[in-house]
Amino acid sequence: MQQIEHRRVRVEEVDWDGVMRFCRLFGAFRMAVHPSKLLVSLVMVTLLYVGGRAMDWVWGPRVYPGELALYSSMSGENFDDWLNQSRTDWGSHSGIFQTALTYKVRALQRLVIAVSELDLGLGQLVEQNRHDPNTVVGALEDLVVVLPGWLLRAHPWFTLVYALWAAPLCAVFCGAVARMAALHATRDQRVSPAGALRFAAGRWVWFLLTPLLPLLLAAVLGLGLAGGGFVLFNLPVLEVLGGLLFFLAIGAGLAIACLLALEVAGGHLMYPAVAVEDTDAFDAVSRAFGYVLGRPWRCLFYSFVALAYGAVTFVVVGLVVFLSLWITQRAVGAWVFREVGEVNRFEAMLPPPMLGDFSVEPRWAELGVSGKAAAGLVWAWVRLTFGLLAAYAVSYYLCASTWVYLLLRRAADECEFDDVALDGPDGKGERPPATEAGPPDSPDVTDDAEEASERAIGP
Repeated sequence: MQQIEHRRVRVEEVDWDGVMRFCRLFGAFRMAVHPSKLLVSLVMVTLLYVGGRAMDWVWGPRVYPGELALYSSMSGENFDDWLNQSRTDWGSHSGIFQTALTYKVRALQRLVIAVSELDLGLGQLVEQNRHDPNTVVGALEDLVVVLPGWLLRAHPWFTLVYALWAAPLCAVFCGAVARMAALHATRDQRVSPAGALRFAAGRWVWFLLTPLLPLLLAAVLGLGLAGGGFVLFNLPVLEVLGGLLFFLAIGAGLAIACLLALEVAGGHLMYPAVAVEDTDAFDAVSRAFGYVLGRPWRCLFYSFVALAYGAVTFVVVGLVVFLSLWITQRAVGAWVFREVGEVNRFEAMLPPPMLGDFSVEPRWAELGVSGKAAAGLVWAWVRLTFGLLAAYAVSYYLCASTWVYLLLRRAADECEFDDVALDGPDGKGERPPATEAGPPDSPDVTDDAEEASERAIGP
């Protein structure tokens, strides 16, 4: 019997990105903190914030104390009754945008903490009337269900006007960041903000329509159901026909449910689809939904890894921002001897920042005219620094989503990672030339390892 010879093999380095493709998701942090992506994201966040505060000034204080909390705990009819009874009570109110922003920031903080602690709260999906805001599911429900529902129900005109301002803005700036992320991930190219904005501005209609297309189709089906109910179930004779054809209504309701579920599951793939393929909204939605349906477990795994890694990096970036402001506040105020009340004058302009608290305001009443002017300028820079956190969240979301899209495309369509539409001489996208294949007699060990790791992940 032939004796098998055993030899030791020394491995100096492992190409984790090649052996396990999902490790490419960990490169989203380096892509997200690139100055060009942060700059474009910061400009977008600043414009959204300025627009919202301007609308608060025009609309005036409209939100009752505890209104949003009551909406989340009441039925729609009971909330409407409470709102109608409170119309005459114009006590201490707050702005709509400021209330929504504060609620969103707190929900995002809870989401980051829950993801870091792996507190998913999946039981809320099957147990009725259970809502724990400190879990992943609860925080996401506050962000995508409670907050939009409250805005549409209690302040529809404000929401409509702000959406008309925010939607085109997000289409152009998020499209630009997605384009920079696509070329960074696939071709390792650094696109200038101006070039990326030109790309997104030329395709802003597709960036605007792509995430809205499934919602518009669901709305059309919903209006069709409402119209059918109005025609068939308001007359004694036609209601029999309505009962006979009710299976069509159930089918339309099922289609609406599927569209909404796919929007939640694949909405983060739509901007990358337009940016990578340089395609229209219909093809982008088709690709996003096709990858979710074709590789559901892989999509769930990649999305969860990206979310968990994003939560960790967001905490790190938040700590850096907080430490920067804390050091600056302490150092600048160390030799300020003029006092206002019990604190020095600079501390009245900029109170010591608190970790996780973005609502600290200067002591306006204790400052004079020049002090208020200086405090306003200082606080504008502080708000801009806080905006870096939001800019990083936007940049990371688009960079991580781009990698999730590329990984799913590689698994479903066997497209290479460097297959991306480039800008041609006429301004239209064109595909890069295909890379030449290697010698047929040289097996690719990396591809074999990649396929083995993919089989371990699942379809």
